[in-house]
Amino acid sequence: ESAGPAVEPVYDGKPLNYWVFGGPDAHLRSVTVPDGWLDEQGMEAVKSAGTNAIPFLLKWMESNSAPYALKMAFGVLGPTARSAIPALTRLATNQPPPSAVPGAIWDTKAVRVAAAASLALIGPDALPALCGIATNRNVVDARLAALRAVEGMGTNAMSAAGSLVCCLTDEDNLVVTATLQALKSVRSEQRELFLPILECLDSPDPQVRRGAAEALTPFADSAMPPLCRAATNDSVWFVRYSALEALASLGSRALPTLVQGLKDRNDSAEEPLWSKSDSEKDHLRCIPRQFKSRTDEASA
Repeated sequence: ESAGPAVEPVYDGKPLNYWVFGGPDAHLRSVTVPDGWLDEQGMEAVKSAGTNAIPFLLKWMESNSAPYALKMAFGVLGPTARSAIPALTRLATNQPPPSAVPGAIWDTKAVRVAAAASLALIGPDALPALCGIATNRNVVDARLAALRAVEGMGTNAMSAAGSLVCCLTDEDNLVVTATLQALKSVRSEQRELFLPILECLDSPDPQVRRGAAEALTPFADSAMPPLCRAATNDSVWFVRYSALEALASLGSRALPTLVQGLKDRNDSAEEPLWSKSDSEKDHLRCIPRQFKSRTDEASA
């Protein structure tokens, strides 16, 4: 736990809780934004308090008081709040007992999600904690929040990629999809990730297959044959489109593989290569432009 002063910090003559929980508009915000919102003055109050705010923010988060505002407060503190990582990890993994009523489960979920999101806003120092949450099979909602948090950190979370690969074999496809989205965002090129992601391209769940197609893009030339197969043969149009987008991101060098795949495609498949829906045709019209723009970037 983070040690801190017993006296709550004061900003502009008002205690920190006044600013965190809405300031002069607190009553209105309790109705319109029940999870809280930190305005500019609230951010200044947290910034002024610095690390002295941490024990109070943690206490309020544990009681589920305006968790979104508190998450924003940790975002203001950023890496200076690293001392809060153990306490936030405990809050993120604090599951209610099986006997808990549904309302209590829902309330504590808000705390777990806010705590996981707060860890991401602290920055790379919190990555080990986020990976620990993401791989903890006993905290489903916090796992998803942790994976989304890693996704939001982008390439700053690249070092986490190897720790997350075990999530690709999870029984919960929501976890698998969130892991693929995180891996797509961190853009790690670690070779040990390639085969586990590739196996997801054969999942019976089309959302998992789409996530796998998107997560394969960092692997460039190795990814082209499987992406081509997905782009030309998958039974679900949005998986085909995602595979085409991934190929487009590789530029003109992907075109020969795609053309060959179109020639080799089994035209006796039950579903046409492209559906006739307007939404899909609108998506597909973008693909030639994507190939062209990637090619132009490469030649610039």
